[in-house]
Amino acid sequence: LSWNPPVEPLFTPQGFQVYKKMNAGKFEQIAETQESFYTEAIADSGSYQYYIKTYYAEGESDVSNVVAFEYPHVSTSDSGITPYITKLYNAYPNPFNPSTMIKYSLSAPAKVKLSIYNLRGQKVKTLVEDMMPAGIHEVQWNGTDSSNRQTASGVYLFRLETPACSLTKKAILMK
Repeated sequence: LSWNPPVEPLFTPQGFQVYKKMNAGKFEQIAETQESFYTEAIADSGSYQYYIKTYYAEGESDVSNVVAFEYPHVSTSDSGITPYITKLYNAYPNPFNPSTMIKYSLSAPAKVKLSIYNLRGQKVKTLVEDMMPAGIHEVQWNGTDSSNRQTASGVYLFRLETPACSLTKKAILMK
């Protein structure tokens, strides 16, 4: 796992706490580190989920997004099954004008919501809100809001939400 440390204007991060949940278990703290990465050897088959908390001298942050995956990945040469992880990819092209492609993958079928937000946290548009099969999916955003009006140039956040995790990336619309 690797992450970007949060930028807090008033507080300096003292370190990070790594939490893990396997299968239907509960999240448990498994490590504390000063680095912005964590490595773990995985031997047991199953469903893994991780999140990070930043701690400060004054307290701790909210939890990060949850990263989820299945282990082991099935070899496509042995079974004909393509393994997937739940992941939100970078938009392409980015920066974009007039449209960009947003790609995501699901490790298992899930109820998916993919929405666009401005930097004030206001929802601009929902691109996907449906039950989706496991696999790789792609959707195009043409820079319009929910009323199909063209949005202004700027930075937008696209957020993938499933029952298991929530992932966010950014895209820049340049006119």
